[in-house]
Amino acid sequence: MEVKWPVSLVLNHKAVACYQMIFRHLFYCKHVERLLCRVWLYNKVVKRFSEARLYADAFALRQRMLSCIQHLQYYMCVEVIEPSWCQLIQSLDKKRAL
Repeated sequence: MEVKWPVSLVLNHKAVACYQMIFRHLFYCKHVERLLCRVWLYNKVVKRFSEARLYADAFALRQRMLSCIQHLQYYMCVEVIEPSWCQLIQSLDKKRAL
């Protein structure tokens, strides 16, 4: 991604690379979540059979993995990225007001 002047003063190559790494990680987490949801759909089919109780540990593991990835996404987006974004916007508003 190439940023033109005057935005390039704020978003230099290092900042753009950091944002790309963050978003790549978020997209990968979302991909893993979708894969786990797809496994959940397959597990629903397996639960119809009488041998489903043999897979109870696997079902529980899948659910814990899905819960973990969802909580990680929530933490990254709501607890880390959003407050940092709000802080950036506030600092830019203060500088613009001067």
